[in-house]
Amino acid sequence: MAITLNHTIVPARDKEASARFFADIFGLKYEGASGHFAPVRVNETLTLDFDDADGFDIHHYAFHVSDEEFDAIFNLCLVVTVSFAMAKQKEQEKQMDPQAMMEVYKKLATPGEPHKQLATLAGRWTTKTKEWMEPNKPPMESTGACEEKLLLDGRFLQQECTGEMMGKPFAGIGVIGYDNYTKKYVSTWMDSMGTGIFVMEGTGSADGKTVMLKGGHQDPIEGNMKHHAVWKVVDANTQVFELYGSGKHMKDMKMMEITYTRKP
Repeated sequence: MAITLNHTIVPARDKEASARFFADIFGLKYEGASGHFAPVRVNETLTLDFDDADGFDIHHYAFHVSDEEFDAIFNLCLVVTVSFAMAKQKEQEKQMDPQAMMEVYKKLATPGEPHKQLATLAGRWTTKTKEWMEPNKPPMESTGACEEKLLLDGRFLQQECTGEMMGKPFAGIGVIGYDNYTKKYVSTWMDSMGTGIFVMEGTGSADGKTVMLKGGHQDPIEGNMKHHAVWKVVDANTQVFELYGSGKHMKDMKMMEITYTRKP
């Protein structure tokens, strides 16, 4: 039985721009997007399907070409690199009016609607936490308390939490904010169970009451763990945070659910 590689998916920041660049460098033809992907046919059997991705690991692709073809491709890469560097230098040389610069930064530093939504969560909360160590087994349950307060004139929301985790006293501090420039929510978390800082970022619904976050961390057992979370503001007195994760030995599973109830 003859086996051939038919296609492989190539993650990219901009699938169409990456597909065009690859095709130009290798002297191939890019015929536009096809469905979800931006494909470039390499030969009679292989297609590289470029796909948009927020983040990805380094990939290695090796192609066999003749010496003449290698020299041509290498020289073209040099031309592209030099052209890009010159264009970037010219852009940096353009001086923006200082007052205009200050206006840009002032606008980006001004809290907006997402920050107003975060501000409604300031106060004291009780928490009920469920933790799953394995997918088909009952979770461990615990209770705790959190105090949430605004920082830096409403630009960020900090929460300080206490309770129990795995039967031991637990304390943690988290900060979440909305970056007006990237238009993304960014959160950090640190606690008494470790010395690392857990960072996630993502987007929210139009009303700001549902935020989807993604992040990851290095784990001594599971290696490079990947996480995604959903944070929902159910009503003025209830929040729910759900955390999911996957690692070297575990498929994506729900790891934690925290229900916040506002104290009277």
